[in-house]
Amino acid sequence: MAKLPVIPLPAGFRFQPVDADEVAARLVALTFGTPAGLVPDMGGPRVYSVADLLRSYLRARGKHRMLVPVWIPGRAPARSGPARI
Repeated sequence: MAKLPVIPLPAGFRFQPVDADEVAARLVALTFGTPAGLVPDMGGPRVYSVADLLRSYLRARGKHRMLVPVWIPGRAPARSGPARI
């Protein structure tokens, strides 16, 4: 899609990336710790939209494209708070 002059992107979705090393350390701590039951969610410090992530990618590749938001019907985007691990 990066070759198209216009890139459609799903609007309303957000992501909260987290470092893989932090996830691994958390899993090790939970594995070797006492049983914890339900533990708090984990997420990175910043929340990004799909457009933010795509703009970063295009900028890093030195490309410029028009982004066209496409709203997804239903409740999926509304429920897509920050994606957490």
